[in-house]
Amino acid sequence: MKPITIASTGQLTFWRLTPGGVIARSSNGVRWQPLDSGTSSDLFAGAAPSAEICWVVGRRGTVLRTIDGEQWQQTASPIDADLVGITATDEYSAVVSTADGKKFSTHDGGKSWQSDGAEPDRLAGAM
Repeated sequence: MKPITIASTGQLTFWRLTPGGVIARSSNGVRWQPLDSGTSSDLFAGAAPSAEICWVVGRRGTVLRTIDGEQWQQTASPIDADLVGITATDEYSAVVSTADGKKFSTHDGGKSWQSDGAEPDRLAGAM
């Protein structure tokens, strides 16, 4: 699995995802600072609406979020399936997607999720 690089809006901050849940941060894309992600799950995608806010998703419903650019917190997951895509507009709102096209949205920082597809709404419980 190749490293995945996520650039914040304006390319002020970059995060790099590598296998095993490893996340590193850079302000220039050259020097990388390793961060504690709190997970060993592979991470597949990310979205960074600002230089401090970044969301990442991965294997078995892993959803992580930072609001200070460095400290990562795991949020509740909408589904126990690999999450392969994410878009985010701020620290509270994001849409995640599975490989088979299911989408779920949150507007409270990942505390609850709503299905954006044809299947019945499924709210995430506490981790």
